[in-house]
Amino acid sequence: MSDPEDEAPWREPAVGAYWNASHLGLTGIERLRAEVDGRIPLSPISRLTGVKPTDGGAGTATFSMPATGWLTGSQGLILGGTLAILADGPLAAARGTALPPGTGLVTSELSLRFLRPVRVGGDLLALGTLVRAGRSIGLSHVRVIDGRGRMVADGSSMCFIRSIPPQGQGDPAPPTERNEPVVSPSSSHVLDPWQRPALGEVLGQELWDRMSALEIFPRAESWRAAQSADLFPDRNANRGCSSR
Repeated sequence: MSDPEDEAPWREPAVGAYWNASHLGLTGIERLRAEVDGRIPLSPISRLTGVKPTDGGAGTATFSMPATGWLTGSQGLILGGTLAILADGPLAAARGTALPPGTGLVTSELSLRFLRPVRVGGDLLALGTLVRAGRSIGLSHVRVIDGRGRMVADGSSMCFIRSIPPQGQGDPAPPTERNEPVVSPSSSHVLDPWQRPALGEVLGQELWDRMSALEIFPRAESWRAAQSADLFPDRNANRGCSSR
């Protein structure tokens, strides 16, 4: 039987594309609209998680991300750090809509306040709004909405504005664009990771009901340890597994 970790997406070659010189020659709002329309290929992080821009205008940007099981931790909830991946897109893009050609930005600070647990199902939306468009620093605000229309997080971000030199004058050339799914030598998958059934294990509520986190996590050294007989005796008895 193959090891499930052999099928882990991080073992596969990255798929996706970076902006090229023609993309960098657009204004920020032209770039965002081209991404929304699909005229700019999706980035590797989009191919991994499904996050992508869905709308944009002057000073605004909206991104979506499917709330799949890939984004959960051991408690079965979407991780806060994953919400930050979603939020960072519209926070930067909202500021980016005011940029001239040949100009980019980098996030210097991102703050999120989590308002309620986020569970698997539906699409998460992040709505970014430009607050201040300075010459060298920008400030933007974001709201994250779950599939039921509830706000689950609120945040803000500051970014640095910088000119992007022509290729060969400071920055390395973008890598060769690979936008089609790649068949890994260790995998027959052609779907993007977020489109596949999630791997991993969620610790059941019955475990959290009878043990504290201080008892669980030191013993759960890995997903295999979380399935060992001392945590799941009934399950492992059925599988013919023995306790370590």
